[in-house]
Amino acid sequence: LTTISPRHPTLPFVPLGTKALPASHPQSPPLSQLGHHCSSPISSMEEGKRRSGHGAQHNITSAIRRKRRMTKLLARLSNETNDNVDGTEQDGSSTNRAVRSSNERLAICFLVGYLTAATVFYAQWTNWSWAQSFYYAVQSGLSIGFGVLSEKDDVSRLFTTLHVLIGALVSTALLSLLLEATIERIIQRCLAGRGVEEEDPRFQSLAKKLLRKLRSSECLMLFVWVLLGISYGCVVEGWTVIHSLYFAVTSLSTGGLQGPSDKSPYLLFTAIYCLVGVPLFIAATARFTATWLDH
Repeated sequence: LTTISPRHPTLPFVPLGTKALPASHPQSPPLSQLGHHCSSPISSMEEGKRRSGHGAQHNITSAIRRKRRMTKLLARLSNETNDNVDGTEQDGSSTNRAVRSSNERLAICFLVGYLTAATVFYAQWTNWSWAQSFYYAVQSGLSIGFGVLSEKDDVSRLFTTLHVLIGALVSTALLSLLLEATIERIIQRCLAGRGVEEEDPRFQSLAKKLLRKLRSSECLMLFVWVLLGISYGCVVEGWTVIHSLYFAVTSLSTGGLQGPSDKSPYLLFTAIYCLVGVPLFIAATARFTATWLDH
């Protein structure tokens, strides 16, 4: 009737429905000597549940710790990647700024040398004053041709031909680029930190786009420059408002249909007026044309 217990080999196993062996049985030790080995099935089940609960809790804690370590590692890697990207972008932007500034310096040097050489040539060869020579260098280089001054020999005409070709191919474009770069710097400094969101231009009508271009910095500066030419014509030359407007617009558009008086201060003013105004006129009209074509 007795069999070795599977849990404790030294203890007898009593199946259900049989009588327990007496305490004096030689194969059954006294109950006082069994101690903790004689445990009930309920206590064994509770012990197993407790141990399994501790094991599950330990596994959950370990998983949480591993997840935290992985999260910290990923955050560290992400920060290092962002730092590297920011450093690369900063290096790229600084390189672009350096290249742009060097190109602007080269353009300024070329324009100064271009106008200085022509001014010196006209002053030495045609015996004009420095103001007349500078005026003629600007108005011929920008292909305006007011007609106030004229050349008398073929050497001067040949030089002017080369001067006009260089001005048509290079000088006007360089002046326009320098003017646009200067305007962009002024706008960035004025609007820095505002963060104003603009409407998507894809959903705007052509009239609204053109009206927005009228409020651009190039158009506003061109409007001020035309007013300056009108003021010069009315106050200095004694022209009417329409005549002064005619002078300003035809000068800035390189039409050259109305020239100034043949006096050194007037010629010097007209040279500076055209030197700044012609690239400004090109930049403003180019914005209108590009907006129309894009639409």
